[in-house]
Amino acid sequence: MKKLINKIKDTLSVFHSNKGFTLLELLVVVLIIGILAGIALPQYESAVEKSRAAEAQIMLKDMFVAQQECVLRTGKLTGVCRGNTFWENASFQPPTELTDDCLDTDPCFKTEHWEYWVDDFLYAGRVKNGEILAVLLIGMIGDDTTVSNIRCENWSDKNFCKKIGM
Repeated sequence: MKKLINKIKDTLSVFHSNKGFTLLELLVVVLIIGILAGIALPQYESAVEKSRAAEAQIMLKDMFVAQQECVLRTGKLTGVCRGNTFWENASFQPPTELTDDCLDTDPCFKTEHWEYWVDDFLYAGRVKNGEILAVLLIGMIGDDTTVSNIRCENWSDKNFCKKIGM
């Protein structure tokens, strides 16, 4: 019986031991997690920004198609399908109301991360903290010259176009 009691005590002592992780072991684990987070976070932010840029590219392409339809219907770009007259003559319907509270050219419409306006080109400005980081643009240079590839121009963030792969 005494052997059995000692065996039970030995078994239970494993559950009540004072063993644990040392401070050094915990610091190493925290350091490894910090390094991994430092590597992963920029990659995550880049992927999110690329998806936001894809949203703007789709919207600009829709605006561009509407501008081309306007030119085909009216026969000219200047004075009809460009600038403020674009909103009146093109078939494009912005997803939000036009506003005069724009950072660049009035009127514009805004989404959560972008501001869109029409001037000589069709523009999408990436807005953050009340300033335009960069713009994506596409459009028609003259009544017979079309630039159908979206271009990116850095404004206040000199690395934005590189971040989104443009």
